[in-house]
Amino acid sequence: MRKLDHYNTVTPVIVSYADANHYVIMLRDGKEEALACDSHGRGLSFDGLVQAKDALKREGYALAKMRFESAYDEMSGTIATQPDEVSLPL
Repeated sequence: MRKLDHYNTVTPVIVSYADANHYVIMLRDGKEEALACDSHGRGLSFDGLVQAKDALKREGYALAKMRFESAYDEMSGTIATQPDEVSLPL
């Protein structure tokens, strides 16, 4: 997983999408987010929450955010509210 240069200010965010059976990791620096990628530049996707948490632990993170998103707002043209996030100890 590629970390941003300023590791101390980066917050990992595990994203769960409604009705999907995978999780992705975003790296947040302030208001900007970037998809966490492997050494080949491919976005990381995990089949379960435990695998996503383990990947972050291996990279030295102790805490992440967990965000739940729904694709239904986009499909219906509704403006999405701020997605729900919780702190997640690793």
